[in-house]
Amino acid sequence: MDWYQDLPLVAHNAKFDTSFIKMAYQKYNLGEFKNCVLDTLELSRALDKGEARHSLSAITKRYNVTFDEEGHHRANYDAEGTAYVLAKMLKKCMDNNFKTIKDLNNLVPKDEIHKYGRAHHINILTLNREGLKNLFTIVSLANTVYLYKTPRILRSEIEKYRKGLLIGSGCYESEVFTQASTKSDEELTNIINFYDYVEVQPVDEYCHLVPGVFQNEAELIQNIEKVIRVSEAAGKIVVATGDVHHLRKEDKIYREIIINQKVPGRGRHPL
Repeated sequence: MDWYQDLPLVAHNAKFDTSFIKMAYQKYNLGEFKNCVLDTLELSRALDKGEARHSLSAITKRYNVTFDEEGHHRANYDAEGTAYVLAKMLKKCMDNNFKTIKDLNNLVPKDEIHKYGRAHHINILTLNREGLKNLFTIVSLANTVYLYKTPRILRSEIEKYRKGLLIGSGCYESEVFTQASTKSDEELTNIINFYDYVEVQPVDEYCHLVPGVFQNEAELIQNIEKVIRVSEAAGKIVVATGDVHHLRKEDKIYREIIINQKVPGRGRHPL
């Protein structure tokens, strides 16, 4: 803190890094983390809209920054690569008349905000006819106004048409599950409060995340247990679900056709 003071901080996929900093602030009673944060991942998405990949490896190649894949994921090496990329990105911003950090807010038009940032899976159930009508409205908006590669919807639209609906947290791609490993109990509670019920699948449903997202099964189980514990403390119903996508064998064929299609605007379906 003495070193970076009130300066802007930069990282690639900054939400991940800053979540640990925020937890440290909380753990040691250091007050609130208020530094401005620049994320080269989001900058890449905004500056290079035509590109499909925005990983650190991809953007170092795009901006002609020397980057050794063997040294990747060492903190100092990744930080150095990120710094060189940032310098070239900022020059690109200045060439386009963006002079200050605040100006970067104008990189993305408000009516295109749904194209940026990470999308999460949810499940929506209807309680009554009004809910069914609202669900049709949400699905229609997701497939027209907010269609970007795949159907998506803003949280604000769900809130607007929420009457008569139950919002479930979804599978391993859910906001609750993906954020649990890096968020404090208090932060996770704030996330969980958006949902009416929280879903948890059998451990086998998450097995493809080990190793990778989790180093071992014990770490995975710890994450699942945290979701259950915090959800129950928040007064939410925890539901055991199976992440089921089809009931009949022939249904699987249709699903595979859908997810193997090229999506509108280039690229592969996220599944």
